[in-house]
Amino acid sequence: MEDEFLIYGGGYLGLLLCDYCLNKGIFPKGIIDRSPDKQGIRWRNMVSIMSPDYLNTLDRGTKIIVAHSNHGNIYDEIRLFLNDKGFKNVEHIYEFAQRDEVADLFDEQKLVLRIHSEKVRENSVKISAVGKIWDDEISRKVYTQIISALERGMVDGIDILPLREQYFLNVFSKIDNEVFVDIGGGPTGDVLQEFLERNRQYCRYYYFEPDENIYTVKTKFEKNEQIIFNKLAVSDTEEKLFLKNFMDMNSVIDKQGEQEVISISLDAYQFKESPTFIKIDAEGYERRILQGAEQTILSCRPIIACATYHSEEDFWEIPLYLYNKLKDYRYYIRSYLNISEVILYAIPKERWVGYEI
Repeated sequence: MEDEFLIYGGGYLGLLLCDYCLNKGIFPKGIIDRSPDKQGIRWRNMVSIMSPDYLNTLDRGTKIIVAHSNHGNIYDEIRLFLNDKGFKNVEHIYEFAQRDEVADLFDEQKLVLRIHSEKVRENSVKISAVGKIWDDEISRKVYTQIISALERGMVDGIDILPLREQYFLNVFSKIDNEVFVDIGGGPTGDVLQEFLERNRQYCRYYYFEPDENIYTVKTKFEKNEQIIFNKLAVSDTEEKLFLKNFMDMNSVIDKQGEQEVISISLDAYQFKESPTFIKIDAEGYERRILQGAEQTILSCRPIIACATYHSEEDFWEIPLYLYNKLKDYRYYIRSYLNISEVILYAIPKERWVGYEI
């Protein structure tokens, strides 16, 4: 690994990569970000976030790792920008993560950055079984593309949908008394806002987010009595956990986290109404959340929209878990950003479009 390198991108991926390096005693030369709000901050009090102007002071042989989820047009634009400034030693974070000499940086990764292709080969029987559960040709094609990408150690070649459509695939009937459970609501309430725009009538919205930034979202929607905010993590049991915040862009459960939080299972939570829709995106806790919601799911039969991309195993273990529990559901999968934003949809037969009792 180069003695000196720079991270380009102070978003979640850039800060996550920086943390991985710091945990191994490696200190990046800095983080470049175009946002004035981030410039001047010392991440973890050790690595400075600077404007692109800082590039003018650097040796043009400096290694630059571009930390951006998009490996297509956006990365190409950044690479060309850096090349025009004389920096030729530029690499995308996904390419960097595949190098053998940095493998130990990603031994506890929170996203699939370093792809372990051998896991695909070792689980071929499960993958073959998952390939048969999808209800439409798009799902079968997308799943094949995802598995192919994992086999190749690449992230390209996957059909994607617009990110704002995430969790709202048009394959189920809408109802006026929707009870939406948002697990991993996040710091901005984007999914909540999208839901409100799409559903003028609904019964209740349960917002689960363990980070203190939940209060920012709560303040924004405090006049809406149909929304219930819960400063809780969701898991399969009640326990004390620690949460690491990434500049209010994301939060993950981490033993080195700065916030102490409490988790609860959905089966133990006292809902006022039966959930009709459960959305789960909890940075790797999805399987535990589903296990802790088993009775709720079996008795209430909600639509489930679940993230399946925080580990390679998620791509087959989560679909198989749900399929084995819920036989009279239909299953769909869509990508909204290569392998980084993949959502599985499980739809009960009574919510199928065109279903008649």
